[in-house]
Amino acid sequence: MINQRRTNICKKKILSNLYIGVDLGDKTHFFCILDADGNVVKRGKIENDRVSIAEFFSDYHKCKIVIESSTHSLWIYQLLTDMGHKVSVANPSKIPLIYRAANKNDKNDAEKLARLLRLDPHLLCPIQHISMKVHATLAILKTRGHYVSMRTEMINFIRTTVKSRGHRLTSCDAKGFHKRVKEEIPEDLLPAVAPLLITLEHTSNQINEIDNEIKQICLNNYPVAEKLNQIHGVSYITILTFILTIEDPGRFKQARNIGPYLGLTPRQFQSGDKDHRGHISKSGNKTLRTLLVNCVSIILNTNGKDCDLRRFGMQLIEKNENKKKKAKVAVARKLAVTMLAIWQNDIDYDPFYMSKLSA
Repeated sequence: MINQRRTNICKKKILSNLYIGVDLGDKTHFFCILDADGNVVKRGKIENDRVSIAEFFSDYHKCKIVIESSTHSLWIYQLLTDMGHKVSVANPSKIPLIYRAANKNDKNDAEKLARLLRLDPHLLCPIQHISMKVHATLAILKTRGHYVSMRTEMINFIRTTVKSRGHRLTSCDAKGFHKRVKEEIPEDLLPAVAPLLITLEHTSNQINEIDNEIKQICLNNYPVAEKLNQIHGVSYITILTFILTIEDPGRFKQARNIGPYLGLTPRQFQSGDKDHRGHISKSGNKTLRTLLVNCVSIILNTNGKDCDLRRFGMQLIEKNENKKKKAKVAVARKLAVTMLAIWQNDIDYDPFYMSKLSA
């Protein structure tokens, strides 16, 4: 009995100093286990369900594990972390050793992940997963996005259908489209279009309900939301997306570091005496990047309120009218920096803060 206990203790020690790479799939996951010297200890497959994964990793004690970023990586990361393992989530799209491999397969990918983890975790370009609570709230924003896409698609279909008959529907806001154009649709097309108008009305009502829910989430759970809403053109949808994407403002030492994080800064190609700046990297959250640019469109609108952001954007446009898109991106970057600075310092928004500093 005593010998058996000693054997189990020794086994526990052996199974704790390991590096495990897991290539995630939809139904099964390939794994590769390395010892401290880089020798392959074990390879194999695990079924993609909580019970199988928990049973397999229960034999290992506080190991270093790397998994790929995927649809399943969030809950698997949470499960393995709760079991006491140190888990890294690799971004495979930024690891040429994997995505450019001549013999790319799940078995080889799992081993490469394990070897990179053993060498230096930073080589995995690790991402930080959001919490389950944040994920649930983000799902509300994504639901709204799907509703908006559906509404846009239906409106475009109705306009195209009517246009093919030689008519053009009045330009109007998407919210009131179903009411405004009903009388303009040719009578013989009503049987085809009427069901879509009913669906449009329901969709717009659902979007309004979600918008109200988003506003309440902001006001009830995030005190900074009210201060961010002081910025002209920034809605609660953008604010909540911004808060949930950043999650912890303290992760940025300087507010300006948020530009590269959101993919709003140009790519750099530097070698020797050459230093070329390309298009923006477009890394990070695409939805937030799009929302920020949309906010800038409102800020730079002819009816936009005067502020430092607007003045900065208009100066860029005056220098080169052909590069209006670049100007919008530059203002979007400055807007993101402003929002993060307000959050980090817990201050009210001052539309002329920079002007006062330079005065």
